[in-house]
Amino acid sequence: MKNILILITIILCFFAGKEYLFANELEVPVINQIQFLKKILSVEKKLLASKDKEIKIGIIYQSDNKVSKKTAEDFKTAINGTPLKAGDKTFNFFLIDIKNAKDVINILENNTTNIDALVITQMRNIDYKLISNYSVDNSILTFATSEKVLLNNRFSLGVGYKGNNVQLLFNPKQIAAEGYNFPALVFERAKKVE
Repeated sequence: MKNILILITIILCFFAGKEYLFANELEVPVINQIQFLKKILSVEKKLLASKDKEIKIGIIYQSDNKVSKKTAEDFKTAINGTPLKAGDKTFNFFLIDIKNAKDVINILENNTTNIDALVITQMRNIDYKLISNYSVDNSILTFATSEKVLLNNRFSLGVGYKGNNVQLLFNPKQIAAEGYNFPALVFERAKKVE
């Protein structure tokens, strides 16, 4: 009986640990992600040519997912009170809560009017391809906050680690599909993913 209890405990710990590790994948600190995002969006030709004085960036997250919610809150905290600018354009961040995985497209359609970019946090039970396809159809640049989310899905940009250093990741095919064009120098030290 004692051996069975030990075996059950080991199995439960394994599965609980697996979920915990997946849900809390080490992400690049938000302040570094914002710096990369600002640098990238500051040189994108279509955004610079736009007459809008604002670059609108939606942060997609799930309020019932601790990791996703914390990432979104960290973005809002990092930019709160310190407006980010690129030339004469101001970055305007806002949160888009995808509570129900079944309503992804409806939520995006209701919250992404005239949006320039989407920051995609780690979420559970979400079909990321819906977000990717929506972004291509509506010419919205995508930026994944997790290297795992970027690599497993079709998003344009993200950040990850190369050793102890933060590294920009980019998918040139997805960038082109979303209708954006960056100077080659932006990706000189970046890692290409496809």
